[in-house]
Amino acid sequence: MSSFNMFKTNICNLAIKVLIYLFEFINISLIIHYLGDYIYGEWVTIVTIFLWINSCDLGIGNGLRNTLTLEISNKNIDKIRGLISTCYIIMSALSLLFVLVGMVLVIGLIHVNFYDRQFLYPLVVCVLGFCFNFVVGLSRSVGYSYQKSEYIIGTQLLTSIFTCIGVVLISKFSNENLLLFSVVYMVCMIAPNLFLMVLLQYYHKEEYKISLKYFMPQYIKGIIALGIKFFVLQAIFLIMYSTDTIILKILVGSEAVTRYDIIDKIFKAGNELFSVLLIATWSAVTYALSKNDFKWIKDNLEKLIKIWCVFSVGVLIVMFAANPVIKIWMQSDKYIYSLFTRITFALHCILLAWNGIFVNISNGLGHLNVQLKSSIFAIVVNIPLSIWLVKYLKMGVAGVKIGTIISLLCIAIPLTYDILHYINENVS
Repeated sequence: MSSFNMFKTNICNLAIKVLIYLFEFINISLIIHYLGDYIYGEWVTIVTIFLWINSCDLGIGNGLRNTLTLEISNKNIDKIRGLISTCYIIMSALSLLFVLVGMVLVIGLIHVNFYDRQFLYPLVVCVLGFCFNFVVGLSRSVGYSYQKSEYIIGTQLLTSIFTCIGVVLISKFSNENLLLFSVVYMVCMIAPNLFLMVLLQYYHKEEYKISLKYFMPQYIKGIIALGIKFFVLQAIFLIMYSTDTIILKILVGSEAVTRYDIIDKIFKAGNELFSVLLIATWSAVTYALSKNDFKWIKDNLEKLIKIWCVFSVGVLIVMFAANPVIKIWMQSDKYIYSLFTRITFALHCILLAWNGIFVNISNGLGHLNVQLKSSIFAIVVNIPLSIWLVKYLKMGVAGVKIGTIISLLCIAIPLTYDILHYINENVS
């Protein structure tokens, strides 16, 4: 991908992402008013738990993304078909397995009273919805391989729009109905991925064919060998962020999860907007690697760091404006956060953006060993540290975020040095 085309893609993605977050903020307010603080807090933990299952793809999606990008650059149609079909078939088999695992998990959560029995059917809907999306969501990896990130971000916009419409409609004739809401949520999540599959089939009909006759088991080993590293990294980052809500639910209560989620969404919006600049980076770096163009990779890294500096100033401005913005957004005075809490979330936002730059370049290069080792160390530190800060120092919402900041530093320092050294070594 040329720098000009990448710039155009980033501008397009940024514009769509702004729209997504406008709808997301509207959606959160609508959902909290529909479900209430307690049920919304419970819903956040439900989604968190099933995101763990959804990530257990052995890294197949990300392994496919890198491998398929290389084959697309070589225009090897037979291998492209084989890779796509093989991955879809594997994911379908895994999905059936996870339906069984998910049902056992639901029974276990109800049995130990982690959730009341009223949550049984919403949990079942989540199992079926996430497992189906587990398969159709593979279309996003294919879209990234074709360097069509605007397709993927477009489906995210559709999800936000559908969710907004769905919540408004069910609010007209019901209140605090988690089962009905869970059905709407799953439909809104799955439908855009199905649409993306149709879109890919339309524009790449010669290669994007899913059939048993294209199943090639010899590709499995290569995809999983690379994918397993991505899987471990994906699982680590998911656990690092999803355990925040679990820790708060257990040690403080579901209302604390709601308070956490609201301020987290404010700063997370900044990270999501910054990540738009990184969406095309991963596959573009893989493509540049196939041409041995390390100078392009270095130049792109320098541009991203300059943008990060401007972004950091913007985050500090948001830090001071957060409380008035939340008051207007939630139409309530009950969600007010101390300066210490806001500083904590701002620092996390800035550090996460920095890590995002080097993680995406590391992933694109397939140069994963340092990222993998430092991430494993980080997750070992994260959970006990967060528990200690929340339980014994009584730091609440800020405590779990401080634990995450310290863990991210364990990744940022060695990864930054490793990637800079690796790129400079190959440029020279």
